[in-house]
Amino acid sequence: MKEYSSLAQALANVYEENTDAVKKVPVSGGDINRAYVLTLAGGESLFMKENSRANCDFFRAEAEGLAAMKKTGAVRVPDVLASGTDGDRSFLLLSHIPTGRAHAGSMEELGHALA
Repeated sequence: MKEYSSLAQALANVYEENTDAVKKVPVSGGDINRAYVLTLAGGESLFMKENSRANCDFFRAEAEGLAAMKKTGAVRVPDVLASGTDGDRSFLLLSHIPTGRAHAGSMEELGHALA
């Protein structure tokens, strides 16, 4: 996975047109990173995790883990689009998978699929 020296550079390399982030909406779900859904000028939605620059290795490891999970085909995993640093921050860009509706057995099903 290529790493970029700015978010703008990463977006320009992932999407050739309409790479301006027109909306950055914070989302919940994690304790370690800040998470956002970015909507680009062309209408594409991306999921972005952000942390301090010192934690960029964390995102490299996460990208490797996601790639390994994706190879199994057992669960739906977002595509890793890019990672890098931007000023004092590090980031990981992923394809956006909208949240679905959980049911009583959702977590058990996920556990079995991951196992």
